[in-house]
Amino acid sequence: MPNVKFIGSELTGTNQLTVTAFPSLEILRFEYMRGWEVWSTNNEVSDAMFPCLRELQIVDCPKLSLKPLLSLEILMFKTMGQWKGWPTNREVSVLPCLKKLHIVNCPRMIEFSPKALPALKILRFEDMLGWKTWSTNDADFSFLQELHINNCPELIDVSAEALPSLRVLEIAECGDGVLRSLVRAASSITKLKMSSISGLTYEVWRGVIEHIGAVEEVSIEKCNEIRYLWESEEEASKVLVNIKKLEVYKCSNLVSLGEKEEKDNFGSKLLSSLRILEVKNCKKMERCCCPNNIESLCIESCSSLTHVSFPTAATGGGGQKLKSLDISGCEKLLEKINNASMPMLERIRIGEWTNLKSIMQLGNFIYLTELYLHSCPSIKSFPVLVHLCLYFVCIRSRCKRCPCQSCKLTKSTVLLV
Repeated sequence: MPNVKFIGSELTGTNQLTVTAFPSLEILRFEYMRGWEVWSTNNEVSDAMFPCLRELQIVDCPKLSLKPLLSLEILMFKTMGQWKGWPTNREVSVLPCLKKLHIVNCPRMIEFSPKALPALKILRFEDMLGWKTWSTNDADFSFLQELHINNCPELIDVSAEALPSLRVLEIAECGDGVLRSLVRAASSITKLKMSSISGLTYEVWRGVIEHIGAVEEVSIEKCNEIRYLWESEEEASKVLVNIKKLEVYKCSNLVSLGEKEEKDNFGSKLLSSLRILEVKNCKKMERCCCPNNIESLCIESCSSLTHVSFPTAATGGGGQKLKSLDISGCEKLLEKINNASMPMLERIRIGEWTNLKSIMQLGNFIYLTELYLHSCPSIKSFPVLVHLCLYFVCIRSRCKRCPCQSCKLTKSTVLLV
């Protein structure tokens, strides 16, 4: 309907001023109405049309001026090519019930300064290629819990006052200034996800972590200027006191987690809250020193990795709480994990570990329920598996010695017990 410019009371099928239109409608979507400019109801009360409307989606209606809908909880704008800024007229900018706002691909929008969105909990921006300025100083974002900013490369000037309720912050394909401004304003973040942040060097990141003491989950992806995540684990433990999960993906220049890694007392009581550690596709990573309390360790496709270790000061060896071990695609990794005991292992998945000669050094397997091995050509021995409580075993090709002598398995066999 590219030629429609005006929509009025004919949408309701009546010209009566006080008739409640579409009294039960909850979701409404308009698409590809590129000539549409005016949306008028001619009602005496502003909420007489769509009194129960909860969700409104407007896609590729670039000339449309938004109509106030007081019951609206979810609002999405996509491909609004003529928009240069959020409407500032009072009746539009005040949406008292709006909880979720999603703005996508508005290339001319250069400013976002709503006056009042008092109930807003989730705010998402995507593909805003011309957006340069954002200030929260004149708006109320007191209840904002999630903020997602994706592919806004020109966004530089972010002036953010306190965001006391923010718990989730996701930033992708933006400059480091956006990240730095927002973490300073939101000390209560518990989940931080970053991807393709230009300018995020080791020095910048050290300044960021000083403001995220409440964070429990951190994900870093495609941040190719960063070489380390912290100076030492001791320093990291002073600020990342609540971290439970750390994911690092496709950071092409990452060498190790810490710049300084102690040889003797490393990690015995440091980063004690961390439970899950995942490192994938970090091609220059050479070593991975794991905090002692982790329960799940996953390392994949780190082709330069030679050493994986646990704290040397840990009584009885490190990895005492580790339940899940997943290592694959690390061709240069030496034949064992240093100072590892790992008596609680329940799940082992290992692939393309060229130098691995035996899995017996990984633990006593009392609690082991799942074992998966593939492409480990140097393996020479297996533990006796028949007495274990395994429910899944998979031994695939290129393992020179199979465990058939101990538990009657053969190559490429999947055994469900």
